[in-house]
Amino acid sequence: MTELSGTLSALVTPFTDGGAEVDESALRVLVDKVVDDGIDGIVPCGGTGEFATMTNAERRRVVEIVLDQVAGRIPVVPHVGAGSTAQAVELSRHAADHGAAALLLTVPYFEPITEPEAAEYYTRVAGSVALPIVAYNQPAGTGLQQHPAFLRELASRVPAVRYVKDSFGDLGQLYDFATADEPVRVLNGVDSVLGPAFLLGVRGHITGGANFLGAVYRQITDAVRAGDQATVARLWVATYPVARLIENLPYNAAVKAACELTGRPASLTRSPARPLTADEHAVLARALRTLEGAVDGLVKVAR
Repeated sequence: MTELSGTLSALVTPFTDGGAEVDESALRVLVDKVVDDGIDGIVPCGGTGEFATMTNAERRRVVEIVLDQVAGRIPVVPHVGAGSTAQAVELSRHAADHGAAALLLTVPYFEPITEPEAAEYYTRVAGSVALPIVAYNQPAGTGLQQHPAFLRELASRVPAVRYVKDSFGDLGQLYDFATADEPVRVLNGVDSVLGPAFLLGVRGHITGGANFLGAVYRQITDAVRAGDQATVARLWVATYPVARLIENLPYNAAVKAACELTGRPASLTRSPARPLTADEHAVLARALRTLEGAVDGLVKVAR
């Protein structure tokens, strides 16, 4: 069974003009580019992939394309969370049938959900497939903060829940996940805390920045594995201004703009999300050009 660690890209979803449909050819090009960066996995149809604007048929098709294009080179971990257990089970079975290595699973959103309801949801989805589950802690999007104690207890009862993608961004919580003797392993979900998270013992990360910073992030994870903390710190300091900037802009729009600026097809975000303004785009371009000069050509910005 594949172990998840290192850099996994929360893949953007390219759309055709006006967001009418998934741009399948652009998606294949993007997959090859991020694989060529040397990353450790791809996560399609997550928050950065704009799953909330997509139909279930589109989500299934994106998963099929990504798995086909990756062709076994690295693990693919589709996000299969949905507004109901039945939809999540359907998406999970589809991903499993097409060769997914694991599944990222957010809890239902909009309507408040309790811990017992979340536990029942995880249990039923995990029981529908024979794949590891990455619980997705994204309280800003779901309204539920999944604390380490809750996920430890869940994983002790549902062994398929083997990981958590923690996008809360609190270093204390990441440290708790990373250092406790527990059955669930943590993957950081916030670009701006990447360096400190690794230095605290986090095993990997799933972030949108890996769409265009994959080569830099790969060097960071290589340094983590080699115990080279100085390189981890140096490269994190270099990437931090860009990571913090995309988090302070409309995130998905900023990641997609950064992809385009670095020669990766991405398109605009789907309505109702807005694209970056001209001024925001210019600020992002300047930040990327500054980063380009600090990381020995690992990032190349279009002129």
